[in-house]
Amino acid sequence: MPFQDEVSLRWARLEDCAQIAITELQSAEVERRERPMTISVTEMSEVWKRRLSGNARVILAVRAPKPGAEELLGFLSFRGELSQGAVHALYVSPRHLRHGIGRFLMDTAAHVVRMQGGHRLTVHVEMLNHGAQDFYRTLHFCASGVRSAHLIIMTKEV
Repeated sequence: MPFQDEVSLRWARLEDCAQIAITELQSAEVERRERPMTISVTEMSEVWKRRLSGNARVILAVRAPKPGAEELLGFLSFRGELSQGAVHALYVSPRHLRHGIGRFLMDTAAHVVRMQGGHRLTVHVEMLNHGAQDFYRTLHFCASGVRSAHLIIMTKEV
């Protein structure tokens, strides 16, 4: 990973919601989705505030190119108990795709799940998003079902 020495991981806080929303919306523009996202940054930020105020846990991959400035490279969110390994979302800033950020976040997710006593990661991937499916296959995920007729359920033992 080109940024390996510069990347830090941390849990998201409510004040991160706007940057999380921007990253998700920018990333959604380059992925293939059955239904394009038509939500504003403000609305998406509110969605993330509700999630973080609930049971969502979000890991941020950040770097500080200069003191006092932090850049969000990508994030991964869990839904439910961490031990269940249910990855709700993985988004990498389009500028940082194919730099190892997604792999770094998924490796971290596997570690977190194992630390919580879990043994499996599960992700739901859009059927049209072949790039994401290929990415998860390189990480040894296997298709294990379909949800809502447009999402492939992919799992991996950790």
